[in-house]
Amino acid sequence: MDAVNDGLHVVVFLRRSCSMLVTLLLISISDILGDWCSQDTGYHTVTDNSGIPHNAYISATRDGSIWIRVGLDGKAQDWMYTHENKITTKVTLMPPETIDMIEALGYTDFCVLTDLQMDLHTYAGWHPSYVKAYYPRDRLTKLMILRKNPESQPCQVNTTLSLTSDGQALTCSGGQAHTCGYRHLPDKSQVTSNIFLEYIQLDPQGDGHKLCNSTAGAINSYTLFGSYYHVYVKMAKCKPPRGAKD
Repeated sequence: MDAVNDGLHVVVFLRRSCSMLVTLLLISISDILGDWCSQDTGYHTVTDNSGIPHNAYISATRDGSIWIRVGLDGKAQDWMYTHENKITTKVTLMPPETIDMIEALGYTDFCVLTDLQMDLHTYAGWHPSYVKAYYPRDRLTKLMILRKNPESQPCQVNTTLSLTSDGQALTCSGGQAHTCGYRHLPDKSQVTSNIFLEYIQLDPQGDGHKLCNSTAGAINSYTLFGSYYHVYVKMAKCKPPRGAKD
């Protein structure tokens, strides 16, 4: 494994988790390999293939890989909501200009490093919370909404949309009646391909929400608990520095 100190956390890159991700090749890395390989860990100005400069944090790992960290740029967060059923929370994790930047720079691999726990839950009801997720393999964004399955009554619906434990994807679970498979949610008990969280709106009592008070245990809630969410995109594979060991 390769360790990188990103200023807030000692980030451990597990080769297995990142190397198994689908590889992208958006631009010819060989044209800029020398430039990437000359960079040390820290903030640098990098120029995309349209000639536009960007200020970015670069991590050089011990195996010679060069990664750019994007997202909340290393800022510590204080997400401490557990089974919250009243407070509205809105979080931008990757603004549109960040997505534009990584697409313009090009990348060959990607992964997320985070301690974030997130789930949206509805039982005997529904609420207008949603998740905006970017699919780096396909270079597209999808909006996932917890709205009712048109084939079911709200008082029968039981659905939970969760971030997987490794932070790489989203999964959906539910009861006999659920909204999994609708409005871009993954099918029940299935997992999306790897995603980056762009924006989350958690609103259990938002306009149009439904809660069947006559049903025991009816609840609309969410959990958002953690302190950082970092997206890493790989730009180059260089020679390992002298003295580096696996």
